[in-house]
Amino acid sequence: MTGVQRLFGNAYGPLDRHVSSVGDSGRCRRPGAGISMSGRRGGWLSLAALVIAVSALVPAAAGTMPGPGASPHAHFIPASDYADLSTPTARILFGSPLPQVEILPTSNTSLGATLGLDYLLEIAPNATDPTHPLVLSVAAPQSLQQFNSTISLHGASSYVRLTAALPVHPANSSLWAHGTNVPAATNTSEQAILEVNYSLKSGADGSPGVLVSWSVSGWPWVNPSVDELALEYIVHVVSGSGFQTCAGTPSANNPRAACPSQSLATGQAVWGSSLTALKGTGPSGSVAWVSWSAHVGSNENQTPAVDVGAYLEQPGTSALVIAARAQGADAVTGTTLFLLSSGSLGGLAPLTGNLPVYGAAAAVFAAAASAGIVVSRRRAESIARELSA
Repeated sequence: MTGVQRLFGNAYGPLDRHVSSVGDSGRCRRPGAGISMSGRRGGWLSLAALVIAVSALVPAAAGTMPGPGASPHAHFIPASDYADLSTPTARILFGSPLPQVEILPTSNTSLGATLGLDYLLEIAPNATDPTHPLVLSVAAPQSLQQFNSTISLHGASSYVRLTAALPVHPANSSLWAHGTNVPAATNTSEQAILEVNYSLKSGADGSPGVLVSWSVSGWPWVNPSVDELALEYIVHVVSGSGFQTCAGTPSANNPRAACPSQSLATGQAVWGSSLTALKGTGPSGSVAWVSWSAHVGSNENQTPAVDVGAYLEQPGTSALVIAARAQGADAVTGTTLFLLSSGSLGGLAPLTGNLPVYGAAAAVFAAAASAGIVVSRRRAESIARELSA
């Protein structure tokens, strides 16, 4: 259950894509119909051997692929064909018409990262704890079933554009005081328009990724002269081991650029205008890189500088807030760059296991398969003798 689902009580989930096989008569076919008993008997022996072999292999290979439930956020999506902007080096996937994108190396899908837009927030300074600003109102993109979407697949110029009117709910809490959840009232009559455009973008070192261009219009400000409008992303790294914040002036589109960094501890929040990038790491080093425009645009003829906060929910999952004092602007725009580190694009991870176990499993499979063949042949010979008698 996502933070959004816990907040608003929406139990959205993926559609069940299982479809039964239907014959010409319109009735579902019974699995195995029309198969002879002799073929079934031999087939069952072969299947049993296959199960034994697989059962022997699975424990030996444990840990080579991420398991389900690695993140509490449902928007960390499985591979999907809703929208696919994949390149030769990376799979760039959208699992649904919601603002969330997953990038996986084509050579090693046990690595990868996801960037999901969780909240739009109006925040105010918190004199008691500057790292936990006060949340005055909130909109939750993930609470919708879907956005209006446009998909254009034309090579390097491919893009996905999402647009939706979001209910804006009153809130009165400190940011990250309840983890990544944002408590809010469910009643509202206010709305704001969110548009998110994803286009292909490579880093300076060739790292594959997407440029996220966003626009928020019609926000119902509470205190337009002093509050900030903020976007909260959730960044998830498959098999992630931690996150680091970068400060100073590194190359914004180069995950390999050196920068003064700070590792986040679980439950720790950092906040400041000096942060310039967030780097997610895995067992072998850097996996994902998120950076952002230093200023946002607005229809007030100003370009206010951004304030940035990061909160580590767990080693593989971090919240990232990008905020700006937009002076009550009716339209605010900005960009975020999401890259998969080129260091994660290496060859396939080796399959580790116990060679004697593999050998024993193969021997059992071969013996059982041979037995199945013998039984099938004997049955066929018996039928032939009965027919010729």
